[in-house]
Amino acid sequence: MAGVLYRLGRLCVRRAVVVVALWPFLAVAVHVVVWRVGAETSNDLSLPGTESQQATDLLASRFPPQQNGSSPFVFHVPKGKITDSANKKAVEESYKALSKAPHVASAPDPFANAASGLVSKDGLFLVTKHHDQLGRGMERHESIARAVATSGGTIVFAGRTVIIALLSLWVAGIPLVASLGYASAVAVLTAVVAAITLLPAILSLAGGHLFGARLP
Repeated sequence: MAGVLYRLGRLCVRRAVVVVALWPFLAVAVHVVVWRVGAETSNDLSLPGTESQQATDLLASRFPPQQNGSSPFVFHVPKGKITDSANKKAVEESYKALSKAPHVASAPDPFANAASGLVSKDGLFLVTKHHDQLGRGMERHESIARAVATSGGTIVFAGRTVIIALLSLWVAGIPLVASLGYASAVAVLTAVVAAITLLPAILSLAGGHLFGARLP
């Protein structure tokens, strides 16, 4: 595996412009394939044969407003902050009007909620390895190829494990869960391929200025 990844890294370094130019076409091709063979979107969230579906059916029969859970709304302002007086007033008027709409049980005050997120990038392993090797004086192109051979192996292994786990969701026998697994597997595969092809090409084109100083 390491030898194959090393040769792939060298190829991406030597043909960096070609690799970067091909990726937009690859992204479009993936989108077209998903669009042509993927399942049509549906609002059917039923989970046949599960306790969750039984609970939903029970809520539908005894507490109809509770059966569909919640549907989030996102407010965006093109200028200033959403907490500015004019913007805040518009948001408050919107959610109050929404709470009076048919089939809406309640609409909470959006200024009483908060959310946070965390993003992880697989390519960080490869970039860190490349940076360390440059610091030890390794030639830039050789460093990229070796980073792909070593850290790239970790990325491929982790991605393969996740993809297998996601594809295994079909065992549950729930169409919605299986579709989510297939879609997520495609996304993970795309990220892995990008990390071991597109990222090395970008590192090559960035030259010695990537880490804030000219490096040999």
